[in-house]
Amino acid sequence: MTISIKPTASGSTIEQDGSTILTVDGSGNISTPNTFTSTGAITGTGGIYLGGTASANLLDDYEEGTFTPVLFATTTSDFTYSSNYGIYTKIGNVVFVFINIVLTSKGTSSGNIQLSNLPFTIGNVLNGTSIQCGCAIPFFGSLGTSNSGIYANPQEDTTYCNLRKLSGTSGTGLSSMDTSDLSNTSEFRIQFNYLVS
Repeated sequence: MTISIKPTASGSTIEQDGSTILTVDGSGNISTPNTFTSTGAITGTGGIYLGGTASANLLDDYEEGTFTPVLFATTTSDFTYSSNYGIYTKIGNVVFVFINIVLTSKGTSSGNIQLSNLPFTIGNVLNGTSIQCGCAIPFFGSLGTSNSGIYANPQEDTTYCNLRKLSGTSGTGLSSMDTSDLSNTSEFRIQFNYLVS
């Protein structure tokens, strides 16, 4: 095997047995016609282009972490918890959150209920509405009223979702959820995703 480094008009190439395996241009950018593999971490502060070199192909952020979600009542908020824990994964401009909330008391809380303290500000990406999509909450228990469904609606340019309910067992009448819908031991398991700006 013969390895050689050859200067070019715009940089240099590294060749193996006469075939180019690596090219370095005049700006220091490196390219290869082959598959690049590494057993260690690869650090790229500028991001990585996937499937093309347009701005739409640039993946410029990946992050994992935890956060502390809370319920917030719009008039008076006085909740205590045995668990209020969240984890998130952010890939580009999409945030995936997984949340567990278990109350030990709703105290003197009153007003409509929000799920607050999300890890990133919700983007304003859907025209003509402040509700940036949403989700049905898959598990909820020990509520103060009978509801057939609970929904989280992310609000643009904030870090909270408004909680809404389908009242009764027949699932009619979508309305805001308030503190009368909670007991001192209400609990929620929530998973959804949203876009950031």
